[in-house]
Amino acid sequence: MKISVNSLLILIGACLMVFNIVRYRNFMKASGKILDGNQKLLRWRTSGFILLTFFLIGYIAALFRATSLMLALVLFFGSIYVYVAMLLMMELVGAQGRMMDAAVTDASDTEVKTGMYNLNGFSRHAKKVISARPGKQFMVIQWDLDEFKLYNDLNGYQNGDLLLKGIGQNSPKKIRQGLVFGHLSSDHFVLLAEKTETAVKEIYQAIEGMLNELNGGESLSFHMGMCAVTDPEEAVESLCDHALIALRTIKGQYQERTVWYEPGMRDSIVEENRLAGEMESALASGQFQVWYQPQINYKTGTISGAEALVRWIHPENGIIPPIKFIPLFEKNGFITKLDHYIWDRVCAFLRSWIDSGREPCPVSVNISRRDIYSDDLVRSITSLTDKYSLDPSLLHLEITESVYMASPEKMNRIVETLKSKGFTVEIDDFGSGYSSLNVLKDMKVNTLKLDMKFLEHSENSDRSGRIISAMIRMADWLDIGTIAEGVETKEQADFLKSMGCVHLQGYYFYKPMREEEYRELLAKKDIALREKHPVRNYLKGSLDFMDSSAQTTLVFNSFTGNAMIADYHDGSLELLRVNDQLVKLSRDRHEEIDLFRRDLLKRLAPDQQSVLREAMDRALAEQEETGCEIRIEPFFPGQEPCWLDVRMRVISTRDRSAVIYFTLMDTTSRWKMERLKKELETIFRNVPAGILTFEFDEDGKISYRYISGRVYEIFGLKAEDYRSGEMKNSLKLGITPEMVRELLKDTSRGIHFFEKQMSRSDGSGIWLQFDMLIKDEDGRKTGYAALNDVSEYYEKNAQQAAIMKAMPGGFMRYSCDEKEEVTYISEGLLELLDCSREEYAQFYDNRFSTMVCEEDRERVLGEINAQIGENGEWDMCKYRILTKGGRKKWVYDAAYVTADSDGRRWFNVVILDLDKQFGDECRNLT
Repeated sequence: MKISVNSLLILIGACLMVFNIVRYRNFMKASGKILDGNQKLLRWRTSGFILLTFFLIGYIAALFRATSLMLALVLFFGSIYVYVAMLLMMELVGAQGRMMDAAVTDASDTEVKTGMYNLNGFSRHAKKVISARPGKQFMVIQWDLDEFKLYNDLNGYQNGDLLLKGIGQNSPKKIRQGLVFGHLSSDHFVLLAEKTETAVKEIYQAIEGMLNELNGGESLSFHMGMCAVTDPEEAVESLCDHALIALRTIKGQYQERTVWYEPGMRDSIVEENRLAGEMESALASGQFQVWYQPQINYKTGTISGAEALVRWIHPENGIIPPIKFIPLFEKNGFITKLDHYIWDRVCAFLRSWIDSGREPCPVSVNISRRDIYSDDLVRSITSLTDKYSLDPSLLHLEITESVYMASPEKMNRIVETLKSKGFTVEIDDFGSGYSSLNVLKDMKVNTLKLDMKFLEHSENSDRSGRIISAMIRMADWLDIGTIAEGVETKEQADFLKSMGCVHLQGYYFYKPMREEEYRELLAKKDIALREKHPVRNYLKGSLDFMDSSAQTTLVFNSFTGNAMIADYHDGSLELLRVNDQLVKLSRDRHEEIDLFRRDLLKRLAPDQQSVLREAMDRALAEQEETGCEIRIEPFFPGQEPCWLDVRMRVISTRDRSAVIYFTLMDTTSRWKMERLKKELETIFRNVPAGILTFEFDEDGKISYRYISGRVYEIFGLKAEDYRSGEMKNSLKLGITPEMVRELLKDTSRGIHFFEKQMSRSDGSGIWLQFDMLIKDEDGRKTGYAALNDVSEYYEKNAQQAAIMKAMPGGFMRYSCDEKEEVTYISEGLLELLDCSREEYAQFYDNRFSTMVCEEDRERVLGEINAQIGENGEWDMCKYRILTKGGRKKWVYDAAYVTADSDGRRWFNVVILDLDKQFGDECRNLT
């Protein structure tokens, strides 16, 4: 049969068309799985395209009245065209399918809650980074939060999820060293980073800062395990496992926060699993035993308590150290069962000891982190004391510092509840973790346990010793007891005793012992429970001075005076704080502050130590502000003694210790004239007074150098009567050699005040007040005394008139401004100036300064301004005045500044005529 070419072409075109239709159907089935919702749209587009093609073929054939050859050619090439179009469409669908496959893969690599990679995603992307950077060193870090379950319990699971989400969102921003980040489970995170010398520290700090921000500024603790990438071909999953193993080895530890993986760590995990598998049977079979380590009062040598410690006595492996199983039990929760078992055994021991007729001794038991947050804690412990009919005070409950600081507010509520039930609560390992002296004041516990290992790990034992001393002192102020554990040497014991901590525990005294050994020890030793000393705080909030951020510190440092806080303990004065002003006062003597900080009294001469101690003892006894003046001897060659006026007030006291607040004024600049000024001040303050000056020689004889006229008046005499021999021998001025010798024993007091009953010349009685100053002048003992008749008191006006009349000079009052407006001038002063009131206003322009001789005027005004500027109250100076007649007279004046109701200030000036009243000798005193 012969087939024409046209028929062959038509046949081939038809076969191609059928092939395209079949391929189209298969393509639609495959694309439906990929494109889902887009399947119908693709089907319509493809069907429309093919129908349009056939329509065009038929239209062309009809239009040109195509021959069979023409039809065959159109059909053939049209089929090829359709085939090519189908291939292009299939490639397009395939590309879209591959994109969807990639999206599905990425979604399966991402953890929903945090948006970070899961283990599969982290492994794939970390592998790509490691492969893309040959020659670089990498490390895998796995880290997790401490007690995340507790965080959820305290804050709610919703806030816990928000914290995890925040970590996922902020990790790439905050941890810039990280290359790939992952979230494996719960609070476990992983990251890949380049391994450098500083990378671990930088990453730890970055995570710490991020967690602080996410938790509102409060710290969240965490641990990190690191594994170095030594083989680029090693599976990332394996590296993550190694980092996790390293992390588990330091969980529950608060000194170590980061650790590198080492091959031997896997063995420790295997050992943990073995112990975990045996713990239940060990508890049931009594392998856990309670051992006791006695606590002593180092001052008396008596037993004051004991700590209960657990020992695992394994039938095959012997004693298993607590360090191996306690952290494991805390992680897996078995510690709760073990603690309850220990508490029960301790209560049973105490009950049996009491039943034997012996005096019970308190025992401290440990409360773990899991116990403290159990709702049944208080009920469980009280049920045991009820079960064994024990006084709760015999059971001391130890809580580690890290547990307490995790949630101080909640812990305070729990502690208050336990204390209300009669239990004693102790903080174990205080100072080893997060706590500070400032937060100590907010703790509600009864006792602090200080671990002496703190000294062992310190490069500066003196610095560590001072920190421990501060802890003991602060606890003492707060009425919190202290006990030190881990005491291993006599030096440590003596040091603690000197700091006031006498309750000690450690191998130096006793090692932990079995119950039978402890019973034997108690039977032989005296028992004395820990004593309590009441604390008395007289200044509320005084401990804020120990807080560098407290408002009181700002006030303390901004105080314009010189201030310090010191601890007065067992006769020594230890400096605690000084304000900025006192540091400035020290000038070149700042070395002294550091050198004598431990005992400021050593900086003083023995007689000055007595003066300061007497003032501090008086402040302690009276609980009022007291003061004294002390001399500090030169510290460096060429320096002069420094005189300080010291005021003090007790902040708080306890037992033999007191915290005292001091203010100090440097009085060195005016010391040379101080005694003379005090003498003159006494004279002017007590006018009308009789003035005496005398000398006291080595034989005890008193020789009077000057006796004022007022003395004669007091005794009812006249000067000429005294000069007669008979009267001279009969006059007794009341000053005896015995009195002078007694006063010379205490030269630190300055002015001596006393009263004495005597007789006038007519035999009538009189009471005299003596104000006396004795000083050493050029090897001679010279005395100055003012005598006042205090037999009766006059009305105010009469007394003022007597003062004006008897004053050996005069009195005036003028304004402190430039006008120097004189509002009052006494008759005595006018007599001294040899003028009347009207003449004073005319001759002296009614001003004070014009009274002063021109050659003395500038000096006098300068001295007045300097003295008023220094003490703000009074001044004294010597100068010459010019009388109306042109005569110059030496005078000494003492002025006091007062202010009236409208704030205007006035000088009240007493002017003494040195020429007339004191003679040449007294005039030379100044």
